[in-house]
Amino acid sequence: MLGVRVPPDLWPFFTILKPMFSKIRKFTTEVRAELGKAQWPWDPNEKGFRRYKELTDSTVVVFVAMIILGGYIAFFDFILINVVGYLTRP
Repeated sequence: MLGVRVPPDLWPFFTILKPMFSKIRKFTTEVRAELGKAQWPWDPNEKGFRRYKELTDSTVVVFVAMIILGGYIAFFDFILINVVGYLTRP
């Protein structure tokens, strides 16, 4: 009989691996099925960068919101540092 013979003390290891790989395979097939159901933020009929217009517009909105929020936090941080520094001056 051709094939690889596995020493008897390794069989428990292989019996542990088989269910683990079947769970991984099941997980990946379920993930692919769910990703197929997802509504992606682009039109598959468009070509080029116009295809990703909604995605780029959303990215720009996020960056602008980050800059505004960062400026807001930096401004109040600067004010509070100066007020606390003024109040705790010896």
